[in-house]
Amino acid sequence: MDTCYACERPASTVEHCPPKSFFPEGQRNHLMTVGSCEEHNNDNSKDVEYARDVLTTMWGVNSSGLELFESKTKKSFDRSPRLLTRTFGAMRAVVYEEQVVGATPHDLDRLNKVFNACVCAVHYHDTQQKHGTWGIVMPCFQFDPGVTEFKRENWTRLCEMLQAIPFAKKAVANPSVFEYGAAQLQGNYVYSVLFYGSFIVYAMQLTKERVSLFWKAWEPPGSSVS
Repeated sequence: MDTCYACERPASTVEHCPPKSFFPEGQRNHLMTVGSCEEHNNDNSKDVEYARDVLTTMWGVNSSGLELFESKTKKSFDRSPRLLTRTFGAMRAVVYEEQVVGATPHDLDRLNKVFNACVCAVHYHDTQQKHGTWGIVMPCFQFDPGVTEFKRENWTRLCEMLQAIPFAKKAVANPSVFEYGAAQLQGNYVYSVLFYGSFIVYAMQLTKERVSLFWKAWEPPGSSVS
């Protein structure tokens, strides 16, 4: 019997990767799926909604991201004013690309959970190997004003190292929503995932023991420009 992409329970359903709600209507054909248990298919639905709303309000999203914002994200905020306040309540004005825009702090734990699940599914789809622990890097985010220059430089070096990796691009059905590439460094997998043509996520395969060391070495930024 097939088992879940993330655990050893029987696969009683399928998980879309990325989640189906990331795709506008009319772009949901031939999506990537993996076998999943009920828990790993449903336990992060609120986090998925949050991540989708964050992605579709980011600066520079393409037409697919804007379409999803109009059709889904706006309805999400209308349905839950509390979610709207939680997402944009601490917005501050910043200058970005010579324009005054809004910078909003985000819940990195929720975003990490969604992107970690996404990479777990991609990795299982491509290799039939299960690995649940990934170091998630989101270079599109901005640092808050109080972060030290040392931490900024450290994070910048990590992002530059990842950007220099020659990822092997994979074929996907809807690249305007989601595309990705894979590479191996010293036997460990590294993935590059792009959402809506603008928001990139890197994922590095880690052991459980190295996760805490990873975040001690690099403190990520947590604000996006909208």
